[in-house]
Amino acid sequence: MAWSLIWKPQKIATFIVDQKTVISRFESGKEQRRKKWSRPKHRFLLTFDALSYDVVNDIRAWFKTYSGAYSTFDFANTAQAVRGKRLTLALNGASPDTIVDSSSEFVDIGFHTDLKVTVGGSNVGNDGEYTVSGVVAGTLTLPNGSLTADESSYTPLGVYVTYTVRFNEDTFENTFLTIDKGNVRTIELIEVI
Repeated sequence: MAWSLIWKPQKIATFIVDQKTVISRFESGKEQRRKKWSRPKHRFLLTFDALSYDVVNDIRAWFKTYSGAYSTFDFANTAQAVRGKRLTLALNGASPDTIVDSSSEFVDIGFHTDLKVTVGGSNVGNDGEYTVSGVVAGTLTLPNGSLTADESSYTPLGVYVTYTVRFNEDTFENTFLTIDKGNVRTIELIEVI
């Protein structure tokens, strides 16, 4: 299951990219550096303010379902997205489905092959999650038959980079989220590689 796009933070979501470099220092003063991870690890700080009572309960139930920091789930990063009227979906039947961005931003913001994406609209939750099979400038290619006619009717359409994450903490305090405006709370999610 995936984190709901309805739970988009009201405040700016902080998107952090971590690298892990191992440095070995030798007696001669020379250093050897090597990457510990095959790719960067991402963290997300989601800041909320004035959530409805129902949304607070939904997030709390989500936290319990995934046992805090124990289990993983998919998170559509709203800070790493291409959305708007410039997107066109092509349902190609037996051929791979495509999403075309007339501004050619897919590669610029980090879309790449084997990445998961969520396709959704402004009034809809997580509607479709897919693995990207190809990216060329303004065209995102998805496996055959991935997209549905419903998704082509979303306005505005959004395509979000999706990560497998877990909560960074095992504790969800009663005051963690409140419905009172001005009581800002933050949830930290960390990518699982």
